[in-house]
Amino acid sequence: MKARISLFGIALLLLCSVFLGSCRQQEQPPQDTAPTEPKEEYMSYLNTLPETTYGYDELRALAFETNCISDTLEDSASDVDKALVERDSTVENRYGVDIVYSPVTAKTAVSTMRQSVTSGDNTYNVFLYQAQELMSIATENCLQNLWDIANMDLTQEWWNQSFNQNLELNGKLFCTAGQYSQWYFGAPACMAYNMNLAANYNITDIDDLVDSGEWTMEEMHRICTEQNITIDLDSNGVMNENDMYAIAVYSPVLYGLFAGAGGNFSTLDANGNIQVDISDNLSIQRLDSIINVFNSSTSFYSDLIAEVEEVFINNRSLFFYASLGFMADFLNVNFDYGILPTPKFNSSQEEYISCANPQSNFCLGVPYGLSKEESDFVGLILEAYNYTSSVLVKPEKYDSFMKYRVANDPASSARLDQMFESLYFDMNLVMDFGDTRTLINKTIFNETTNRYVSSVRASQALIESDIEKLIGVTQSPS
Repeated sequence: MKARISLFGIALLLLCSVFLGSCRQQEQPPQDTAPTEPKEEYMSYLNTLPETTYGYDELRALAFETNCISDTLEDSASDVDKALVERDSTVENRYGVDIVYSPVTAKTAVSTMRQSVTSGDNTYNVFLYQAQELMSIATENCLQNLWDIANMDLTQEWWNQSFNQNLELNGKLFCTAGQYSQWYFGAPACMAYNMNLAANYNITDIDDLVDSGEWTMEEMHRICTEQNITIDLDSNGVMNENDMYAIAVYSPVLYGLFAGAGGNFSTLDANGNIQVDISDNLSIQRLDSIINVFNSSTSFYSDLIAEVEEVFINNRSLFFYASLGFMADFLNVNFDYGILPTPKFNSSQEEYISCANPQSNFCLGVPYGLSKEESDFVGLILEAYNYTSSVLVKPEKYDSFMKYRVANDPASSARLDQMFESLYFDMNLVMDFGDTRTLINKTIFNETTNRYVSSVRASQALIESDIEKLIGVTQSPS
């Protein structure tokens, strides 16, 4: 079944994240395999930060609901939730401040952030939200250049360096991604496969292909088609969620396949100019190779993640494609599964590339209009907040949960590290200039590139307009 891509599906991605990770009781990985870091050592870096809070005592965070941390927990709370609360109390107690969260929904986030800045009342002094929405208000002069904010060392490993490099323009960076949010650890678009089902079809080479660097669109097409995996189980002539598929696909992140196959949504040239070159022959070849694999002859598509998960969980698809975070729902399946990177375009592509989901809630921005002293305070607390997350939250959410429960075999666990090492961001992935990232999604979904080039050309004026808005902000005084 093909369910049309909708804005509802995007919203659902955010809302469903409530159920990923935090709702499950965590288990500790084996002591001989889990990385450990004594928690008492976290003070070593905090001691290098200023002790003053510049006369301020409250971090006022506007945040998506799942990033709002409660002051109290039930005894049954997960280890991840306990770590988040411990992170907040650690920062609050050290600096004598309160971290106050105000939840916001997807429908009201942009207007609420904009109103906080344009009204001049500075209701909030930090926004914890999605990159796409943050960058949309950045073009309206609503966010500060993070490089100018004292006490934030964005070169540190607890800030995402791919994001910082690819979202900087003319020396300005308006938002960043970090480990403060547990949803950061579900960011990569990737794949899972049902090991038991693969064995039933005598498919034994998937992991070998990945490890040898030969996991390509061509090889995935071979696996999906040579065994006739896609079957109309009830022989009624209608393919739906009750039938058998080679791939179960979460439609809203189809664009991640383009990046995985080596495509760039945008690039920066030597002079720092944004280039959107997505309609050249190589881009078309990439899209055609993706469509050759991900199409209605082999795939179940839906923009409802629950439907996609149901097909995979019930042994009705060999592969599953979505953001990594959704794979937290596979803990209780009755089969073994492995986690895989997105296939390469061909074997000449040097590395596997994992496209980040820019519509998840792991980014932050600092509103324009704060005094210098308050900006310094916010920078201090955010640095301490994100660093302490790397010490307290990351071991529970990523090292223990994602790597040893979600990715529950050694090969898959190692691949998670590789995905984060190559986590892909670029300006157009986040900003969707002229709706071109959306166009890539629709092109793959509609299974044809016949009108793709003409659609890109028709969008050229809007692409240039969107880029000019961004450039205009980066060229204005800080």
